Amino acid sequence: DYDMKFSNTKRHAVTPTGWCIHNDRPYWIIPNSWGEDSGDRGILYIDCKRPIYDVITYSFDIVPVKTKRKRIEFVMGSSEFTADGEVKTFETAPYIKNGRTYLPVRFVAENLGASVEWNAETGTATIRSEEAIITISDRSNVLTINGEATQMDVCPEIANGRMMAPIRFIAQALNCTVDWEKKENKAVITAL
Repeated sequence: DYDMKFSNTKRHAVTPTGWCIHNDRPYWIIPNSWGEDSGDRGILYIDCKRPIYDVITYSFDIVPVKTKRKRIEFVMGSSEFTADGEVKTFETAPYIKNGRTYLPVRFVAENLGASVEWNAETGTATIRSEEAIITISDRSNVLTINGEATQMDVCPEIANGRMMAPIRFIAQALNCTVDWEKKENKAVITAL
């Protein structure tokens, strides 16, 4: 804990939770202990090359760190899902097509603690978390995990304005397992 002697700065603690690359520079990801109500949206990016005690700035353009749920359950055809027992809703229900289960990419990723950026021009979603940076496109069956190409057996697709995809590759890259409960027509994602 560093005592910052600035009139508009209060003394508090922060904990690095991960790191990322932005403009070819490494940055620590640090949730602010004051949380989202502090006016800084709850997160700091700090250049890894600077001593943490030397940094007093933050950005208003950074998405806050999300909580990673332990268990997420999707029932095919239902617009509700559960995340650690909490019932949530979304616009596009999961479905099965040609023997493959399609789940909404954004809702899965965000409930696994990741942020999602959508580029409508390229049809690409970028998923960022402590475990991985994943890019996936509705125009290709190849996704990248930390820059390495991985081929899926089908392409993601857009349904009702949402990217839907077989989620196993994404979940595994985010350190989770995916199980299919046939009797209940349900996909279960469990964080390891």
